[in-house]
Amino acid sequence: MSKKIIFLKFLTIAFFGALLVSFLVYAWNPPTSPPPSGNIPTPINTGNTSQSKEGDLDIGGGSQKYWITKLGDSFALKNNSGQVKFILGQNGNVGIGTEEPKDKLDVAGNILISPNYKGLYWAQGGVPKFWLRTCGASDRVSLCLRNVVDYTYPNDGILSITPDGGLWVRGKVGIGVTNPQAKLDVNGNINFDGQKLCYCIWKAGYLGNDWVSATILAPATWTPDDCDEVCKFASAYPRGCDDMLTETYCLWDHNVTGGKKFSGVVYKHRYSGKEETWPDGYPNPNCGW
Repeated sequence: MSKKIIFLKFLTIAFFGALLVSFLVYAWNPPTSPPPSGNIPTPINTGNTSQSKEGDLDIGGGSQKYWITKLGDSFALKNNSGQVKFILGQNGNVGIGTEEPKDKLDVAGNILISPNYKGLYWAQGGVPKFWLRTCGASDRVSLCLRNVVDYTYPNDGILSITPDGGLWVRGKVGIGVTNPQAKLDVNGNINFDGQKLCYCIWKAGYLGNDWVSATILAPATWTPDDCDEVCKFASAYPRGCDDMLTETYCLWDHNVTGGKKFSGVVYKHRYSGKEETWPDGYPNPNCGW
């Protein structure tokens, strides 16, 4: 009888002992709310339960550290001196070096894009449309705007700015016009600062190597009435503007149907771009032939 009682006591102790051990080895449930006032702070939860923490979080410690903090309604990173280096607002705006980003990305400072990367591009409907990136050979790298899909290292673009300040445009340039009809189409006056205006002729046209550079209305004093328009041709060697250049002024005769025919050369001026000046005014021909 005594052995049976001892066995029952042993069994009872073993049962409660096993029950106690099961509570000790059971996984810890992290807190789901901060402690009441006056209690120690809630430890950082390493589990999968959400946790709210009041105050900043020191990352790194020591003299070189960053603080994860709340700045107004934004998430921010501060350095050891308390300066905001990164901020993410509730509106999705990201700021680098600024506390109040005005747009989706607001950077207070320079932006470096490493060579041979895509650069900056603008997309429409998820498709890249324009790239701003470097282009050209390694000894002549330029800043280019491109309008084609090209992830390689291109040699040019629709607009290129060279290191020495030169501007190169592939298409037509319009100033004061919305639909330029020539390589340079200007609606208005053109002012230039220099001692001469040079025509650098590279394209063959009318009269062999001559090229129509301008169409000028003849003065009202020219006679007869059918000589009412003068054309100026300019021709030059393709070595540059400082070579010998010839200007040829000619007349057009207008017929009754509005067509034109070449009447003849009435004035010719030949000069060197470095040594002579432009002629004063237009020639005064005799249109009475």
